[in-house]
Amino acid sequence: MSATPMGPGWWQASDGQWYPPPPPQQPQLPQQPPEPTNNERTPAQSVRNGVILLVVMVVAAVGLGWTARELTKNASDDPLLSPASQRSAVSACKIEKRTLDTVIAAAKAQGTPEDWRSFIDPGATFRYWKIVDLQVIPLGDLPAGCI
Repeated sequence: MSATPMGPGWWQASDGQWYPPPPPQQPQLPQQPPEPTNNERTPAQSVRNGVILLVVMVVAAVGLGWTARELTKNASDDPLLSPASQRSAVSACKIEKRTLDTVIAAAKAQGTPEDWRSFIDPGATFRYWKIVDLQVIPLGDLPAGCI
């Protein structure tokens, strides 16, 4: 404070005294985000954790869906579950036996009974019956009513 200005930037207050200019401001540096503490995460860590969680959830959902599909598929093939599915198994068993009987008859009619496989689709699989020595025999227990 002075009765007269001492240089540029001095200003006069209402009391008639002259005051120096305020000190020049230091340029402010950009502020760094604070370092996370032990229980805080950066936004990048949160995004990464969210992506990992999403992937785990999708894999779990696909796995559960596949398991459920397999369980229901196997359950629908079980002849003991319901009368409708039992009738379906008996029908499939009878059709399969008639098919294999027809294959053997066709092979015998052609004069090549040992070559009966040429009368069946090579990719065909059978659940109830098989051919052994030109006879159709059961693979295991048959549904009640198949024979």
